[in-house]
Amino acid sequence: MLNKEIVFTKSSPLKPEDNLLQTYGCRYHNPVMCKHIGQPKICAFTRSDNLCLNPPNTWKRHFLHLNDKLAFQQKRNDVHQGNQMKNCNS
Repeated sequence: MLNKEIVFTKSSPLKPEDNLLQTYGCRYHNPVMCKHIGQPKICAFTRSDNLCLNPPNTWKRHFLHLNDKLAFQQKRNDVHQGNQMKNCNS
């Protein structure tokens, strides 16, 4: 039985454990179609840390896109907070 709490879409926000080579949880559209499902030491459903060490082939592209999106949002928030600080000091 799959733990649906660790199934995420490719466009779900990044988790701290996500990187180019692994994902926290499963990011396959249909996890049961993954050829590595249930494989010890590889599959998020069998690992105690819930990491998938063989994400979809498209994961690198999605990770870079989500990482860029996150960096843009953080930069925008920093600018917004900076503007608020200027207004408070005026």
